[in-house]
Amino acid sequence: MAATPPHPRSRPSSAYNQEVPTETTNDTAGTTKGISIAAVVGGITAFVVLVVASVTFAITYTTSLASVEDVGIKYAKSLVATARVRTEDLFNAPTQAMLGVRTAGRLRGVMLPKDEVGTDFATTSRIRDMMLSTVLQLGTRMPLYSVVFLDGSQVVFRFFNASILVVHMSNARTIRNPGDTCCAITETEDYHWPSLTPTATPVSNRTASRGDGRFPVVDGAITIAYLSEPGLWTTPVYYEDGGHEGYFLIPAAVTFRNATDPIGVILGSVSIDEAAAFLQSLKLTANSHMFLLDAAANSVAATTHPAPFVTRTTTTNPYEYPSNNCMNSGLFAATDRTVFTVACRTRARDFPYAPLRAAAQHPALIEPTAAEVFYNGTLEADGEQFYAAAGKVSNGLRQFGLSLLLLMPQKDVLGDIVRSRNIVLGIVVAVLVVAVAVSSAIIALVMRPLRQVASKMRQTARLNDTVDDGQTSRLREVAQLQNSYRRMDVAIKNFTKYVPRDVVKDLMKTNQLCLIEMEKKTCTILFVDIAGFTSMCERVP
Repeated sequence: MAATPPHPRSRPSSAYNQEVPTETTNDTAGTTKGISIAAVVGGITAFVVLVVASVTFAITYTTSLASVEDVGIKYAKSLVATARVRTEDLFNAPTQAMLGVRTAGRLRGVMLPKDEVGTDFATTSRIRDMMLSTVLQLGTRMPLYSVVFLDGSQVVFRFFNASILVVHMSNARTIRNPGDTCCAITETEDYHWPSLTPTATPVSNRTASRGDGRFPVVDGAITIAYLSEPGLWTTPVYYEDGGHEGYFLIPAAVTFRNATDPIGVILGSVSIDEAAAFLQSLKLTANSHMFLLDAAANSVAATTHPAPFVTRTTTTNPYEYPSNNCMNSGLFAATDRTVFTVACRTRARDFPYAPLRAAAQHPALIEPTAAEVFYNGTLEADGEQFYAAAGKVSNGLRQFGLSLLLLMPQKDVLGDIVRSRNIVLGIVVAVLVVAVAVSSAIIALVMRPLRQVASKMRQTARLNDTVDDGQTSRLREVAQLQNSYRRMDVAIKNFTKYVPRDVVKDLMKTNQLCLIEMEKKTCTILFVDIAGFTSMCERVP
């Protein structure tokens, strides 16, 4: 007799009938096409972080760039403004000194030396004493300082060098023969500077001047001074003493009057060497350079060289002037000189400094006319960007035209600022990277239990057995999803204990509700008698 098959209720109650092999066919109920939540959440988070970081980066970069540029412009203009004030002081000091002597002479009723009764040097001695206080105050800042009278008398303070001061006086009354070409009797003393103790022996060149006691340039200076009240600064001249190499002076002339009439001219000066040293003393950035230029765009002083860039040649012609940037020492030479020096100051367009040559192409920089500091933006030279700012120099007298030009590399001003800005931008980028990393970690942490639930649900859809690790997420929504899955899993397991597995799978594949209804089908029915079935059923609880 055939063996009695077991009753369906006698099947094992664990899992989903694990004795049945797991199917490997494609299961449309267990597979869903679409985009991963992790990808969506991660993408959105990354996009938001990227947008915020990019906007922050753009705002920071743009704002800092504009701020940095503004700092460079303001700093360049402030340097020129400060230098201009100090340069004006450099020229105003001799101006005030000359005007002070003129006022004192007028108040004291100074006369032409030849008309004054008394000793040969009475008037010139009085003028010398008036001038001495200024000499003590300004020193080598005014290397040549003199009063020249219309009758040919003169008082001259000149620095033979940095340590020797020469005081020279001549009086027209002492001219032996006014018709002679030489010479007035003079009184000259050499003093150690600044102690003003007389030297043991004469140091300076004692060659006598012309018979009328005046240098050739003095006549022109007197004429110009008369035409310009209260006075003026003139084009630099080249002064040469036989004892040492000559140097450029920027002379100033002021008309000297007594109570009723003009009686001469007061001559002051500023040495170009002194102007160059003055520029060197200005506090600029490490690679910045300042230039003092005249109206003809010729260099007067520059911080690129310890002294003005000057070329010198010799000539026997005291009136030789190759160009407007050159001067002949014959203007101040004694009559016995036969060889003279032609000294030329370098033009801005030829100066051995590329940024200055570039600036020479912009007239507004070389000859600024406005009272305010002129800013021309940036210049490029030798592959480097420079801030360029210029200012017109003025003083109490009319002048031949002076201007200050600053050329400052951008890197000097922007270097530290740009480095700080780059650090800030680097921090922004680092924050972006960290934010993305943290966001990814958080997303992974959140998505891990969701992936586990999704995987288990796919297995449940295939009626494969799953193992519950018993862990529940701390996130409320995820915990609710896990608990709901567990209840569903238990329900399906219980359902498969009473309904054949294939039937359950068929129901799950249809993805539809199970309906109790009649359906017409063609069936084959087999009637059999199972031996002992009744007794077996009675034994099953």
